[in-house]
Amino acid sequence: MGRSTRGLVFPRTSSPPSPSRAQDFASLARKAIADPNVELHVDMTGLERFGDFMDAAKRGLPAGEADHSTDYEMSLIARAVANGQRAWSSVKFYYPRSDGTMQFKPMDMPDLSKLGKLKPVDGGKFGYCHRR
Repeated sequence: MGRSTRGLVFPRTSSPPSPSRAQDFASLARKAIADPNVELHVDMTGLERFGDFMDAAKRGLPAGEADHSTDYEMSLIARAVANGQRAWSSVKFYYPRSDGTMQFKPMDMPDLSKLGKLKPVDGGKFGYCHRR
């Protein structure tokens, strides 16, 4: 299973993303969310204390990548779905169980029009450098 910092789950690495690399992490999140071929797996741990997906998306829209990264990720998902960049069905939400495991829970698509006019997500150009 991938490593997560609440929100999106990325492939397991030797160490979690550092706060000093938050901008790199936000770039990866934008790239994944903007790509309709990437199925997103979202860890909702902790978010239920502050409301639901829509509450997080509302908080993330003005916050941007610098603050409240999970809320920002939810706002990116809302923007991508609202603009037809990805299907709501390509996003899978998981909630913690009391035994420490995660449980997939289908979520009906919320009324994203309540968030107002949303800009599309710019995944940007992101290259990978491979050493041999």
